[in-house]
Amino acid sequence: MRAMRWSTSVAVVLTLAALAVPPAWGSTHSRAVPVVSGHVVVPTAPTAVAVSPDGGLLYVVNEGNDPNPLPSITVIDARTLEVNSTVATCPGPVDVVAAGSNLLVACTGGQSLLVMDAATLTVLRIVDLGADPREVVVSPSSDRAYVLSFGARSPKVLPALIVVDIGKGKVVDRVRVGVIPQAVALSRSGKRAYVSNWGSNSVTVINTGARKVAATLDLGKIMPGALAVNPDGSRLLVNRENAGVPMPRILTVNTESLDVVGGFRPGMVIDGMAYNGTRTNILDGYHRIGTLLLVAGRVDYQHAFAIIDLLTQRVLASIPLDAPCRGASVFMDFAIAPDEHRAYVLGECLGHPGTLTAVDLPE
Repeated sequence: MRAMRWSTSVAVVLTLAALAVPPAWGSTHSRAVPVVSGHVVVPTAPTAVAVSPDGGLLYVVNEGNDPNPLPSITVIDARTLEVNSTVATCPGPVDVVAAGSNLLVACTGGQSLLVMDAATLTVLRIVDLGADPREVVVSPSSDRAYVLSFGARSPKVLPALIVVDIGKGKVVDRVRVGVIPQAVALSRSGKRAYVSNWGSNSVTVINTGARKVAATLDLGKIMPGALAVNPDGSRLLVNRENAGVPMPRILTVNTESLDVVGGFRPGMVIDGMAYNGTRTNILDGYHRIGTLLLVAGRVDYQHAFAIIDLLTQRVLASIPLDAPCRGASVFMDFAIAPDEHRAYVLGECLGHPGTLTAVDLPE
């Protein structure tokens, strides 16, 4: 499976475009706003991006366009934004996650999870999932992977969160979730997992220790998509992705009572979101952990990165990504560096090489 290894150079386009919306207190003097710091061209049909635990490397999986180019993993130096290598991988890679010294790649081809050595990109174990994977999250101790699965063509294989022992390379459990699951989010403690079920208008709450469903949040007519759990685990954000709704609404859920305690319209289409985990200075205002939302989405059909103040429910800064694209552009994934100095947004240019955009964040 690792028969081909090749290196390539890539041009980095530097762009410093920033559009900032002043916060409630009206400061406009600080330069502490996000800026696009570069673009990296990646092979055709990229699907996901991951950052190494030390923040030094980026991994992008690409479905390719068989027979040329083949499905691959592109390894990028996060400091220079230069491609180190591109290595062939399994058919249909849909997600990639860094887990300690391992790299996990979820593959629809073969319905498997590859456990790889992150340094050498050699395959250590192949885990048979028996179902089509969609997304992967990893426990804080990096010993468990939780693979969200649509199920399979057979009606006997239902949508589930598949629990994998990474060291042994074995499936240890399957927890049933709702119809057409879209996203999975893990609390920082790792004790709870949340799955948004677009097709059944619900969120499944899973006790990861017992590996059982703890509760199901019925959202009525709301079709949930992206999820984010705040650092202390007390709040869950749920992005509404109802078909035909031009401006989705973000709901705030109390994770103890599972009541919807708030909601707001961010004024943009949200594709991915994550809480800030560090104290941040933006536009001369210092924000404590968990009060900002880092968002990748679209404004007027253009890819954008934004920072939302959850206390005032206002967009503090929004910047267009300005990624070069010769075809229709589709958002695929985004990742935040461990120190939160950078975000990486992955876009697909249909029929052409994709683009990874680096966004330098306020410190």
